[in-house]
Amino acid sequence: MKQTLFRKISNGIWATGAEAAIYGHIDFDIHEAAKKDVARFEKSPLPWMVPWLSDTFSKESSLHLMRTCIGTYRKRQQNFVLLVDSEDKDLRFVKLEPKDMVNREKVQARIEVASSGVRKDRHFEMGHTYKLLKFIPNFLITFALNFFQFVIYDLNIPLTLFGIPRDPFGPIVITNIGSLGLDQAFVPIVPIVRPSVMVAVGKVQQKALVIGGVVEARYVLPLSFTVDHRYMDGAHCAEILIKLKTTLPKFIQ
Repeated sequence: MKQTLFRKISNGIWATGAEAAIYGHIDFDIHEAAKKDVARFEKSPLPWMVPWLSDTFSKESSLHLMRTCIGTYRKRQQNFVLLVDSEDKDLRFVKLEPKDMVNREKVQARIEVASSGVRKDRHFEMGHTYKLLKFIPNFLITFALNFFQFVIYDLNIPLTLFGIPRDPFGPIVITNIGSLGLDQAFVPIVPIVRPSVMVAVGKVQQKALVIGGVVEARYVLPLSFTVDHRYMDGAHCAEILIKLKTTLPKFIQ
């Protein structure tokens, strides 16, 4: 992958995504669709949202790059990761591959299967590795996680012997903060996942918007973004937001 001057400088300045994080929030007007069936949008927005986000993010090559410790770049898989709550009130990762994000039905089916698997302690491809981490003492867990991410991402070496594939997660992470009653929150970059973008989906609700010079109460979908500035700059973000606004009507129906 070609290294731009911006990417070269930004990687020299910021060692981690947490240091390079930039934040943004936008309310998408979904009033016309939501007023017909507001319960669908309030209860579970992810099934129709994931194909929409995937359609845009999958075309942004800069989001799917990973820098190794020797300064080279490799292309990551175009996977999404959903953060979901398990029955024991823990937060787990559920991976969605491109084939799982074609339409809302496939997303819903994948979420249901993955969620049931999570509850049975099968952590997608990392089943026995996840169980192994449970037995690592607390004073060693930081070392273990840093070791795993250094070998997988910085050295670009798959730890298949540990049950961990080459890219166990994905560059795009989504969490539904609307289920907590929140409309806005900025999710921190998760170091072990090495994401390019973290998306927090807020609660669908009515807000006052100015439409044609008149203030109206309209349903909006709040999205909060945390972006690794080493892979995206302001121009990239602006282009993505324009594409999201343009393609929204196609996926929201």
